[in-house]
Amino acid sequence: MENKKTLQWLPVLQGFASSFFFVVCIISAQALAAHAGNSDGGTRIDCGARENYTDLKTKSSYEADDGRFVEFGEAHNVLSNYNKEQIGNQLKTLRSFPEGKRNCYSVPTPSKNPYYLVRAFFAYGNYDNRTRMPSFNLSIGVNYWATINPTVGDIARFEVIHVSPTDDDINVCLVNTGHRTPFISLLEVLPWQSSRYDQTPSSLLSLVSRSKLGMSEEDSTYIRYPDDIYGRSWFNRQMGNSERINASMAIDSNTDENIYKLPKEVLSSAVQPGRSSSSLVINMTYPHDDYYVYLHFYDFENKSQKKQRKMVIAFSDGVDVSFTLEYSKPTTLVRNIKREYLVSSISIRSESQLPPMLNAYEIYRVLPQPANSTTDKRDVAAIRDIKRVYGIKRISWQGDPCRPVNYTWEGLTCNDNGTPRITSINLSSSNLSGEIARSFSNFTELTVLDLSNNNLTGEIPESLAEPEKLKLINLKRNNLTGHVPKVLVEKTRTGKLTLSTDLKYPDRTSPGKTFAIVAGATGGAAVVSGVTLTFALRLKFCWRCKKKTRRGGNERRGQNERRGQNDDERRSGKREEEPRDDESDTESGDVTVKPTITESLVSKASEAISSL
Repeated sequence: MENKKTLQWLPVLQGFASSFFFVVCIISAQALAAHAGNSDGGTRIDCGARENYTDLKTKSSYEADDGRFVEFGEAHNVLSNYNKEQIGNQLKTLRSFPEGKRNCYSVPTPSKNPYYLVRAFFAYGNYDNRTRMPSFNLSIGVNYWATINPTVGDIARFEVIHVSPTDDDINVCLVNTGHRTPFISLLEVLPWQSSRYDQTPSSLLSLVSRSKLGMSEEDSTYIRYPDDIYGRSWFNRQMGNSERINASMAIDSNTDENIYKLPKEVLSSAVQPGRSSSSLVINMTYPHDDYYVYLHFYDFENKSQKKQRKMVIAFSDGVDVSFTLEYSKPTTLVRNIKREYLVSSISIRSESQLPPMLNAYEIYRVLPQPANSTTDKRDVAAIRDIKRVYGIKRISWQGDPCRPVNYTWEGLTCNDNGTPRITSINLSSSNLSGEIARSFSNFTELTVLDLSNNNLTGEIPESLAEPEKLKLINLKRNNLTGHVPKVLVEKTRTGKLTLSTDLKYPDRTSPGKTFAIVAGATGGAAVVSGVTLTFALRLKFCWRCKKKTRRGGNERRGQNERRGQNDDERRSGKREEEPRDDESDTESGDVTVKPTITESLVSKASEAISSL
């Protein structure tokens, strides 16, 4: 009967299990979607925002500024009457940094892509009621990126193509230059799938201008299109003495020829010269530096199917470039203008029956990156693991541990020989608790490690002996237990290491007795003295035993004779020479020592023990 009842309930249980599994799958999918971020693999942080959301216009997901990416700072809302139509809700909140010289957002780069577009927006919005935008510096990694100052207006946008990230994350840092409090409104780190912009693999490409042409003045100032896989924002540029033209046909932007992945909205409008001009002229004024210019063309006019559109582009460095634009084929012309030439204008004229045209352009400034400027990856991984294990929260412990030099993490010392390496760690009185982390042994250039005056527990790990250049370890005033590893004691005995610890070392030759060691080049003498003292006491007891059995005869007569002889010796002031045993080995703790003991030392040791 019980089996039949079980069989009757089996379909119900199966149905419940299936429903439960389905619900779990839905919940899991929702959770994964919430944490997966954007489909492009990028990270978009709405600085100061309290919760995640999806922008309805661009379909992009934005992360809450909840402490996962930055440790310090204060969240603020801009004034309620502040309304700047730029990129939606992302500029309604911000994070300010009233404390510290440098505060950094650390954004993971899990895709391991070598190219990233990093974008930062700064919308002041008079959040602090001071009616003036502050001035501060912006850096990416250890390299200067830009200066934000009141001259840029109420809203500033900065973008950079980070060509070769050197770690598993990208650090975007705001540096206080003494001109009021730095802040940030929006930060985006997006994988740059194409390598078409990697003209300078050892440098950063900092965006100077990205302009969309052919739009009406009523359109938005900055436009971001949902089908732009790079998430680029395009500035609505109005060119004087030009006419707007728009495509009348549907445009397919998903072609192999569209190597810069320009969205169809960018391809569907352009400008050509006005009636009183035969050329398109882009006027600009940029300081002397290296620049890359990207001119984007797409000929969508039907008349171009039968006629050729030949153009000549004249750059301010004196170089003219001629080329023919093909119908319905996206084309991008790239030019590098060196720092000895002033980027002042770009002129496009026709050499055919059809007038010149231009859809959009981008200009990037080259920011060189010094070679080997970031801290060695192994040291970075080790010190960040230590920071995580002990929950260290110091305002200086942000960004690169050693660079720039003025921003080296508190308690660290780094060398300056090419790639920076951590050579000294001082975490004394830092409220560290738990065991000594394995990561301390991963610093191959470390010479000094000070972990004194903390709440460290457990035993001293043998791994602390692995750094070959480590000369000083201070572990005093902790709650460590157990024995000092043999390999560390051996290093102290040979003078290779100075080890300071409060631990007691067992004396294996005398059970129950212990002695303390402050080891090292000077502590090694303390080791020998402790061993010598123990050996001297043992030797004195053995010497007394030997004196009692030295002379022959029967026991009672021998005792009387020795008593008489001792009385004679005391009256005459003579004493028998103490025996020496230079071949005796005394093993104490993990150190083996062969000392030579004199009568005076034994006497002094005996007096010292008596006084105790």
